[in-house]
Amino acid sequence: MIFGTDGIRGPFGQAPMDKDTIEKIGLVLGQWLPKDAKIVVGSDTRASCANIRQWLLSYLGPVTVLDLGVVPTPVVAFETAARGAHLGIMITASHNPFQDNGLKFFDHQGLKVQKAQAREWSNTIEALADVGPAQPATSQEVTADFYRNFIFEHFKPEHFEGMKYAFDLAHGAGSPFIRDMARDLKMDAVFLADEPDGQNINKDVGALHTQNLQELVKARQLNMGFAFDGDADRLIVVDGEEVPGDIILYALTQILLGEGQAVKKVVGTIMCNMGLEQRLQKDGIELVRSAVGDQNVLKELVDNNLVLGGESSGHLIQRDLFPAGDGWLGALRIARALKNQPNLVAQAREEVPLFKTHEKSYRVQRKPPLEEVPELNNYIEELKAKLGDEGRVIMRYSGTEPKIRFYLEASDLAPWQDAIARAEALIVRVLG
Repeated sequence: MIFGTDGIRGPFGQAPMDKDTIEKIGLVLGQWLPKDAKIVVGSDTRASCANIRQWLLSYLGPVTVLDLGVVPTPVVAFETAARGAHLGIMITASHNPFQDNGLKFFDHQGLKVQKAQAREWSNTIEALADVGPAQPATSQEVTADFYRNFIFEHFKPEHFEGMKYAFDLAHGAGSPFIRDMARDLKMDAVFLADEPDGQNINKDVGALHTQNLQELVKARQLNMGFAFDGDADRLIVVDGEEVPGDIILYALTQILLGEGQAVKKVVGTIMCNMGLEQRLQKDGIELVRSAVGDQNVLKELVDNNLVLGGESSGHLIQRDLFPAGDGWLGALRIARALKNQPNLVAQAREEVPLFKTHEKSYRVQRKPPLEEVPELNNYIEELKAKLGDEGRVIMRYSGTEPKIRFYLEASDLAPWQDAIARAEALIVRVLG
């Protein structure tokens, strides 16, 4: 199956991000869509996006493509729903380096396409021998007016008066989109990494590299810093130091409660820290855990009719506003709250004592179900039993890379160092 946990992703020029596969994707989508359908397309700032757009559109057939140009992923999701389009496609490899690229897909509601649909497309694509003659779509450039109006409906310049912020745009899809919107909101802001050149996206900047943002926030005594990844659907908050994503999820819980919303449950993933879960329990709020991936978080939100969910990695979904992970939307809500609660994040840090964690990824040659690797699986189950209520251990394969991730969480890691070393040695010997 060419689809991973979040669309398609890989090195540009290699399957599945090669010309042949992308043209087949275009052909299959064109056959699946109704005649005269509308598609919304956007991209990040990678140089390869132009090629991918051309390959894709060459085989979509008699559909109309509304091209947003360079915009964040959540903008594509929002505009797809707002314009009554049948499908939204974002060309991006998110936080990956510029050599990679990918595709994310949204249905007519602006939601990530279901796994069953992705599997159906994948099977059809893999069965195609060739694409035949080109069947180009009709394309027209449009601006993200619906999303902009949505933001300006909920956020006003007076919400940010007297505050000073910094934004790290990762030389990505937020450049210049987020920068321009911040200025329209008259935010007193400094911008980092907002000069994309096609190759510098995520390079030592953005959500995975916040060192420069941390230094800037401290040096200029700013109220807060916000860092995005390459397609701006992830948010990392910096108050002089990087704030863990679980702390931000708790802070957003407090913001929603302060806005008068009845928050009884919050969705997190299996990777959310036990410290967050225990603090929410103390507040009478249940942490509903999903599998990793914002699509899985959203499913729990929809199934349980909840409003707030997120991942420790910085994906945040505020379903009361829009059901898509949106870093900019999260930053705005936090920035607005800080005007009246300047100690919001600092207080959240104090109220949520996080457990210590050990996390590491290992390259693997294969990905058999763990129950089919008894030596490793039995040891992990033994380790879980020893930890009991004092911690957790998680082992899972990456959905996008040939890697397995080992995660151990405890109030104190020191007594578990030998156990960690043994688990890692087993992983390398059995799977590496």
